[in-house]
Amino acid sequence: MNKGSGEVGLYIHIPFCRRKCIYCDFTVIDTGNKDKLPLFEEYMNCVGVEMSLRLSDCQKVRTVYIGGGTPSLIGLELLTKLVENLSKYVDIASLSEFTIEANPEDVTDDFAKVVEKLGINRVSLGVQSMSDGVLNFLSRRNTRSINERAIKILQDVGITNINCDVIFDVPSSTTADLVETLERLVRFNIPHISAYGLTIERFTPLSVFVEKGLVVPRDNFQEEFILVHRLLTENGFIHYEISNYAKEGFESKHNMMYWSKSEYVGLGLGACGFVGNRRYQNEISFKKYKEKVLGKMLPTMMEEEIDVVKSYEETVMLGIRKRDGFSVEDVRKLVGEERVRKFLQKVELFKGEYLKVFDGRVIPTLKGWIFSDYIVRELTSV
Repeated sequence: MNKGSGEVGLYIHIPFCRRKCIYCDFTVIDTGNKDKLPLFEEYMNCVGVEMSLRLSDCQKVRTVYIGGGTPSLIGLELLTKLVENLSKYVDIASLSEFTIEANPEDVTDDFAKVVEKLGINRVSLGVQSMSDGVLNFLSRRNTRSINERAIKILQDVGITNINCDVIFDVPSSTTADLVETLERLVRFNIPHISAYGLTIERFTPLSVFVEKGLVVPRDNFQEEFILVHRLLTENGFIHYEISNYAKEGFESKHNMMYWSKSEYVGLGLGACGFVGNRRYQNEISFKKYKEKVLGKMLPTMMEEEIDVVKSYEETVMLGIRKRDGFSVEDVRKLVGEERVRKFLQKVELFKGEYLKVFDGRVIPTLKGWIFSDYIVRELTSV
């Protein structure tokens, strides 16, 4: 593995779910609502082998994020073993952030105590909504009362750095459902909220339901995006990334590494990494993943070098997502004076309503975020 230039983030993918949600297109393994311990053990053993292959010569790890899937599904014994194995390569105590994703229904007193004891200092909860009707539509197993119980359990053991995922613009939901969700989270003093408009991804059950006319998309994204922004910023949140809000000091350090084009290592089925100007994705077939790692081979399915053109596109695409935008100088270094001149001409077309230019940076407005996909396509077409 090529060494990078500095500190890295580390992502560990746990692909198991009791039941795959109707809107999900992630690399996950549906366990059919069963705890398949032998499968979990086999998988975690493979991740341990990959860890030794990818981290043995790795530079300092700054953040760790255990995501999924449902990491909280594998059980406390395997979670403890994972962190103990990780500690062979990473100084857990020196991490600036250590996050685990969890479904609210998996959060128990024991879970919270073990997470805190292992040095995991941030929990990202898949709350999605505080409306039981919306949760039922999304095929979630949690309810409003389960959500609230999970938050309280975590806070009672001293885990206060909590993110709650929220989905809006959901068919059959109302704006009142969204307001209630956000207001309840504010009352619980949650310091970080990730709010995503529901996307109907291809090859998901939801897309089939829409194609057959069984579900009608709501198409209230713009209205509810603005509502989320207004309600949360009025309650002291910083809208620091297109989908993310945080109280000051609670911004996600790990995700900021992604958005800032910092290097990160990905472990596990389908996980992605970016090290030494090369991006890779692991095998998405568990059979192939297992065969490679047990044969002491990196389980890479795809790898590409990020050339100047791709780097320019990503600088714009990722930069537009952030509250502080991106530097014109970074664009100039990549494409040169002639193309940066054409780029700035394009910026002028969006300046005012969609973009601001301040202190050498291109910064999105709220409306610029809403139409960010179109703006990125235009700015990268020069």
